[in-house]
Amino acid sequence: MNIKLTEKNIESLGRPLIENIIDAHIKSDYDQASLSFTDEMKSNLSVSKFEDAIKNYLDPLGNVASITYLGYLVKSDLFQLLWKVKYEQGTEDILWQMYLTDLNENAKVAGLWFG
Repeated sequence: MNIKLTEKNIESLGRPLIENIIDAHIKSDYDQASLSFTDEMKSNLSVSKFEDAIKNYLDPLGNVASITYLGYLVKSDLFQLLWKVKYEQGTEDILWQMYLTDLNENAKVAGLWFG
């Protein structure tokens, strides 16, 4: 890790990734969502699990109203980025957590969680 960690550079790296993933969830497009996934992440999140999460949880919330970067945590071998997402029809904020393998242009998403 040769770059200086700052909120700004981590957000600028993670924002396009999370925006793509959230957009893919809205479109129910697994191929789009998984573009930046590690192979292990792809094997852990099947198309059916992806579609079930959308149908059972995200569809009723409607479109995204805003995505706010909250910060990051350095884990032993990953970087956890936190995002507050508001949906047009949602009554509460949704916390998205994205785990990145690196903090550079080759970063892959090794984990993803929302709730």
